[in-house]
Amino acid sequence: AKRINIQDNETKCLEVAEDIYKYLVHHEKKYILDENYMEGGEPTSKMRRILVDWLVQVHLRFHLIPETLHLTIFILDRILEKKIVPKADLQLLGISAMFVASKFEEVFIPDIYDYEFITENTFTKKQILAMEQTILNALEFDLSCPSSLVFARCLSRVLSEDESKPVDQQAFYYAYNISKCLAELSFLDSVASCVPKSHIAIAAMIIALNVHPVEGIEPKRAEKACIEQLGADKGEIADAVLLLAQVAYKNF
Repeated sequence: AKRINIQDNETKCLEVAEDIYKYLVHHEKKYILDENYMEGGEPTSKMRRILVDWLVQVHLRFHLIPETLHLTIFILDRILEKKIVPKADLQLLGISAMFVASKFEEVFIPDIYDYEFITENTFTKKQILAMEQTILNALEFDLSCPSSLVFARCLSRVLSEDESKPVDQQAFYYAYNISKCLAELSFLDSVASCVPKSHIAIAAMIIALNVHPVEGIEPKRAEKACIEQLGADKGEIADAVLLLAQVAYKNF
């Protein structure tokens, strides 16, 4: 594998790709959660896990894009870190976070009454709109953190365009989807949520390539290329791989 060659393809704006990825890695540091953000009372990590699992089902029911789910969890965790929402309003926070995320990411969004209905009318339109206001005020309308999905796309481009060997693109596409699945599994674990999203993307890709080998991509070389591309620390990536593997083991 190799770092991006800016001469490869003029249509991909690769002359600025390196700067973009460096900026994203720098930018994500602003949003890294405190390791103890779920400690000190309620809601607990178990409550959060149940909520996230339900939100994934809602996301599927509404046929929303992956970016919306990533942003939903990002919003949820940032509000939980601020400890401004009581346990009784946890589901309201979750569905309102998805409502906000869908407005940010989707072209066509579900009607607010759909969100009301999906909670079995536990919460009203007025309550959802009030929580939306609470979320946006608390986050100062800042919803721009790069997700693991953004970094996964970066890594897939680096690995799939290796010129040293022909890469089995179909097999790599399968491995890439495994890595995205692993990254989304990390949503269920509050500890994994504290890991930088670039590290989650790298760890997921490393595991995926070892679980599903791809002709033309040697896992060790791929690991090195991923770490170099995003400027990560090898030891921190090793920790992320172990954590993500444990999360996957618990949930499969």
